Amino acid sequence: MPEKKNTKELILKAALMQIQEAGYNGTSIRDIAKKVGVRESAIYNHFKSKSEIFEEIINKLKPDSVAKKLLTDALLEKLNNPELFLKEFAFKIFTFWQSENEQSFIKIILIEQSRTVKEIDLSLKSYVAEYIDLIKLIFTEMIKHNFIKKEDPELLAISFFSPLFFYRITNNNELLSRKAKKFLDNHVAFFWSSVKK
Repeated sequence: MPEKKNTKELILKAALMQIQEAGYNGTSIRDIAKKVGVRESAIYNHFKSKSEIFEEIINKLKPDSVAKKLLTDALLEKLNNPELFLKEFAFKIFTFWQSENEQSFIKIILIEQSRTVKEIDLSLKSYVAEYIDLIKLIFTEMIKHNFIKKEDPELLAISFFSPLFFYRITNNNELLSRKAKKFLDNHVAFFWSSVKK
């Protein structure tokens, strides 16, 4: 049984690599089998179809909830110091984006724009909306606690998140560098100076 599981994992890994290189439509079962070093029939011992392989890859890569990954108890305790909270929150986003799963997931989203896999929307719009909704909630709470000016929480969320996401797209392999840390500090300081009460 362990060999069967190992082969299945090898198939998923090879399929992920192939889809990142050629996209879903440019990937065949033959391509995956070749990468794994098995016959095509061996793939069908584990998966019914290419779409089933893709679905399992997406389910493994997509986090259940961005909020659960980012908003730890330790971070939430810093909410009474909003500027520090925003700095640590932004750094936590960058750290999360550096994870292997997240790197793979964004590559697939950028390649497979507007595909839906078992009710998972793989559009950039959907991906960004999850972050915006979370950040909007944070700014709504900051407004309630009188930490920041009363502005539209969605506009605040977009204004905070957009530079982070742009930096990610243009500097994906450097999100934990000194340059990235300096960018985060400058961005949060600039943002904070424009929204604080």
